[in-house]
Amino acid sequence: MARREPPSWSRAPLAEGAPEALAAWLRRGELDALDGSGAVRRFERAMAARLGVGWALATASGTAALEAALAALELQPGETLLAAPFAPAYVYQPVLRAGARLAWVDVEAEGLGLDPADALGRLEAEERAGARVRALLAVHVAGYPARLGPLLEPLARRGVALLEDAAQALGARLPEGAAGAVGTAGFFSFQGAKLLPLGEGGLLATRMGDLYRRALRAGQHPARIERELGEAGAIPSFQHRLNPLAAALGLAQLPALDGWLERRRRRAGEASRFLREATGGELQVLGAAPGFRPAWLQLGVRLPQPLAPEALEELCQAAVEGGADLDPLPELPPPGAGGPAPGELPRAEEARRRTLLLGGAGSLLAEEEAFREVLEAVVAAWRKIGRSGRRPRGRP
Repeated sequence: MARREPPSWSRAPLAEGAPEALAAWLRRGELDALDGSGAVRRFERAMAARLGVGWALATASGTAALEAALAALELQPGETLLAAPFAPAYVYQPVLRAGARLAWVDVEAEGLGLDPADALGRLEAEERAGARVRALLAVHVAGYPARLGPLLEPLARRGVALLEDAAQALGARLPEGAAGAVGTAGFFSFQGAKLLPLGEGGLLATRMGDLYRRALRAGQHPARIERELGEAGAIPSFQHRLNPLAAALGLAQLPALDGWLERRRRRAGEASRFLREATGGELQVLGAAPGFRPAWLQLGVRLPQPLAPEALEELCQAAVEGGADLDPLPELPPPGAGGPAPGELPRAEEARRRTLLLGGAGSLLAEEEAFREVLEAVVAAWRKIGRSGRRPRGRP
C-alpha cells in the first residue's frame, strides 16, 4: 500500500526572515565560493563556535563529511572500522568503498545508542584476531545522544579514532559536550528533514587541526587549499563543497535553532504523557539518562513487545493514513553489503522490532492542536493493529 503524502506542517521549518536574507545574498551575487570564503566561511565559523570545536568544514552532504573524515584518517583497504547500527545503510558505504571492513557493535538494552561495554569487548576481540581497528563509528539515532564517555580513554590509548554520526543530533548534548564534538570528529547533515534544514549540506567538526587540514585537502577546491594551506596546484580526491546559497540559508536559519529545539523538547514531554495515558502505558516515549539532552529530531516510541516486520509496516501505514509520521528504525545492512550476520546484534534486532520513530521534518514543531492530532493518529493505529489480530507477542 502506497503511503499518503504527510501533512504540510510536517515539512521543514523556515526561520523568520530567512527568505529575505537569502534574497539579499542573491542580489549581492556572491555565488563564487571556490576558495571557501564568504557565506561558507561565516557558516563554518558559526558552527564551530556553537559546537565548541576549533575547526568546521562545510560539505555537500552529511555522507560527504564522513567521506572527508575517512580520507583524513587515511583509512586503508583491509583495515577495520567498528560501527553501531541504525544509521541509513548508505552511511556505511564510504567505509566499504575505501576497501575497509565493518565490524558491528550492539546497542544498549534500553536505548538506541551503542553499548560501550560491547564496543570495548568487540574491539579487544578484533585486536586478538589480528585486525587493525582504525575507528569506531557511533550513531546518535534520531537525536538521542549515545553514551561515549567510557570509550574516550580506551580508544585514545589504542589510537582508535571515535567518529560521531550526528546527522540527526545537532543540539543534543552529552555530559562530555555537544553531540558531534566529543570524539575525534563528528559529521552533521542539513538535508531538508534534519534539525537545521538547508535543502542539502553537511559539516565535519573536529578539535584536531591536522585532521581538518587533511580533510580539506581531500575534498575541497584547489583555490581553497591554496588559500588556507598555501599549497598551489593541489589535486583533491573529490569535490564535496557546500553550495554558498545553502551556507547563506544556514546563517539565516541558525538563530532559530534553539527555539526549535526547545519546542521539540516540549512536544516530547507532551507525547510521553499522552501516549502513556491513552494506551495504559503500552506505548512509551524513550527518554534520556541524567546529563544527556536529546535533540528530539524524532521520538522513539517503544512498544510493549516486539512485532513482526509486516505488523510494524501495517502499524506505520495506519498511522501515516491518519496524519502521523511514524517509521521503523533503519534496517541493518544485509551481510552481503557489509552488514552483521543474523543474530550477531540481538539487542539491535529486538529494538528494530519494538521501537518506532515518530516525527518528520517539522511535525514536532507543529502547533499544539495539530500535534495532538498526530498523537491521536498513533494511538488509533495502535488500537487498529490490536483489533486486527496482529497483537504483540505476549498479549492475549
